[in-house]
Amino acid sequence: MTQRFMGNPPQRLTAPKYEQISKDLLNGLRSGSSQFKADKCKVLNLERNNRRVVNKMRDTELQSTQITLYLILSVLLSSGFLNNGEDPKSLTKEDWKSRLTSDQYNVCRKKGTEHPFSGKYVNNTEKGVYKCVCCGAELFSHSHNSNLLSNLIVSSCGLVVKYIALWLKGEFGLTDQDHRFDSIKSSSTKFDSGSGWPSFYDVFEIKDNSGVTSSNIITETDSTFGMKRTEVLCKQCDAHLGHVFNDGPPPTGLRYCINSAALEFDKDPD
Repeated sequence: MTQRFMGNPPQRLTAPKYEQISKDLLNGLRSGSSQFKADKCKVLNLERNNRRVVNKMRDTELQSTQITLYLILSVLLSSGFLNNGEDPKSLTKEDWKSRLTSDQYNVCRKKGTEHPFSGKYVNNTEKGVYKCVCCGAELFSHSHNSNLLSNLIVSSCGLVVKYIALWLKGEFGLTDQDHRFDSIKSSSTKFDSGSGWPSFYDVFEIKDNSGVTSSNIITETDSTFGMKRTEVLCKQCDAHLGHVFNDGPPPTGLRYCINSAALEFDKDPD
């Protein structure tokens, strides 16, 4: 069947014409035609820029995905949600007895109290995070202080520390907004209260994508033994941790008095 073309039929390049076109292109390069070179440079630059934009978009998308996954994983790990994929609040007494030691069960599930100075974390000064022994939720952090003022303030407890802090502020002209006091908030929250139990002046805070902070600590009123105290519990599994008092050091004035048996320590890598 013979093909018919509308309009002028396409012209077939014969060998001489093809060679002539090739020669013209080559001569254009050799002759240094400014317009030819300019057009070629524009095309090459456009291609390079397009490749850079595409690569940058891919890198940005990859980084955003990695950051999002990291934040989600951090929240899940800190909340104890990934603890074998189970809800710790659904576990029975028998489940806890099989998973905890007798001391841990007595403290965490029966609201007991270990003897003072008997816990393994009373004198622990290593950097790391204290987690709930029952579900692994992050509760308190501990790191070395970065300056002398912080070391002085968190080395003691109660009113004495508050008076020392006030004296230092008056003596050196410091304010609550001074950067030397701000460093306390990001350094060690564990301090030696002399009570015989691990003591912290603040809890481990978790920040979500919107910037809202929360913790794995909840409190309830405890009226046992004829006293009115504030009980500290793990929000994820309702484990009894200890009590919190209003005689702690700045900047919170709180003293979280926690049983070592309710904690496990995750040491920071050196």
